[in-house]
Amino acid sequence: MIDKAYKNYFLELNSLDIQSKKINEISQRINDFKIYSSNASKLGNSSFLDEKSNFLNLNINYKNFENELDDLFNRIINDKYFDNEEYELATRKLEELFNIAGNLNSIRKNFQIVLNSNFIIHSFDDKSKKYFLKALNDEINYVFSQKKMNVNAQKIPAQLRHINKELIDINELIKETNEYSICVLERALLDKDIDFKSLFKKGTFINYQIQKIVQGKFEFIENDVLNRPLYNVFKMLADDVCYSLVEEISKQSMSNEYKKHNNIAHKLINNYFRGLTKGDNFDIEFIKNKVKEIYENVKSNNIAAYNKLMEKKRKAKLQKKILKYVSYIVGGLLGLWAIIALIGFLWTNYPGWTFIVGVLIIYGIYKAGTSK
Repeated sequence: MIDKAYKNYFLELNSLDIQSKKINEISQRINDFKIYSSNASKLGNSSFLDEKSNFLNLNINYKNFENELDDLFNRIINDKYFDNEEYELATRKLEELFNIAGNLNSIRKNFQIVLNSNFIIHSFDDKSKKYFLKALNDEINYVFSQKKMNVNAQKIPAQLRHINKELIDINELIKETNEYSICVLERALLDKDIDFKSLFKKGTFINYQIQKIVQGKFEFIENDVLNRPLYNVFKMLADDVCYSLVEEISKQSMSNEYKKHNNIAHKLINNYFRGLTKGDNFDIEFIKNKVKEIYENVKSNNIAAYNKLMEKKRKAKLQKKILKYVSYIVGGLLGLWAIIALIGFLWTNYPGWTFIVGVLIIYGIYKAGTSK
């Protein structure tokens, strides 16, 4: 939308002589843009919009664009003269607008690559993916909405070149994460010895880490962009969490101290990963220590004791599940008994009405079951 709005105006500027008779047409073009940008700001248009996936559904504030160009445009309109200095400045500003449109599209393209990676598809459920997308949207909108930006440790009025710089930084972060961290994590999912697939299964590990980012509240905090949730998610995928954990476990597996024990240790590690469910401890230091504990037990030939401990934990978890289901069954039976007792009371005291209501309920169930 940005590049389309300016394209004709940009071509018009390039066709001008130093003192052009078309200055009135340029003036009209500028006014047309002001109307367009005002409507775009209200409607929340962006330089791209994918209706199918609702991806990057931005609500860009175009006021920064208008404010920076207003003085220049007004000078052109008021003096009816378009000199070389004004021409150079206008073309430079418009080129920056084209760069903004290009950078936004580049962000979209590279972020889509991240979303389509096997690791994200495997480990992010709908909830965590929604959080990831919201973090990106809010980060970009934050860039566009700032009235002032930090430049060389100073707060100065936001300009198009500063917006471009921020967008380039976001794009570089996405590209770097995809080229390094995501590639390592995707290779980990293909590991035939260590079952990283079970460790990173959908809705468990990643959700736990996001809950840590937002301090226990999974819902995205509106206007919380100052805490940089987008950067926190990328840090989680990179050195701080996922990448770091895979590298540490792989490093242990290949170390001279432990690699001769891999045949037995890998089976125990994989059993541990496969037993992890939602609600378990996915803290990376805890997991690292657990893996190291397995290696140490295997190394010291204390396998029987370790297996006994693991079996005890498995039985405790199973017992907890059984008790939960038993409580559901007992609750259901008590509820059924209460219904039967109520029906008996009503039949004894109000047989006629009870019969009529019973017939109506049965008829209603029949109609609901036979309706198409």
